[in-house]
Amino acid sequence: MLGNLSIAPAVLYVLEHLERFIFSYGGWLRRIYEKALNLARRRSRRVEKYGILGLAVFVSIPLPATGAWTGSLIAYLLGLPKLKSLVSIEIGVITASAIVYTVTALGVELLKKLFFI
Repeated sequence: MLGNLSIAPAVLYVLEHLERFIFSYGGWLRRIYEKALNLARRRSRRVEKYGILGLAVFVSIPLPATGAWTGSLIAYLLGLPKLKSLVSIEIGVITASAIVYTVTALGVELLKKLFFI
């Protein structure tokens, strides 16, 4: 959980510098980035609708591609405030960790009861 909590600040910081590099480099890389950015912004209406709360709910769903990495990328692409995004992502990570822990603990207890361990 601590490793996952430390990802969001790093990703939000690196993305800013990566974008500067892409725009200064120009060329085909910049065109691809702009197309991807426009596509992401067009398809992000639902997250924009719910804002920071939607970001927290998105990150808290323990499924592939819904964690701190993706949440940080979404927050950056939507231009959400960094501090609020960071808090939202951290709340989502803690919630996802609690969900995974609860499901695992219940599963272990169920297996113990089934197999009389």
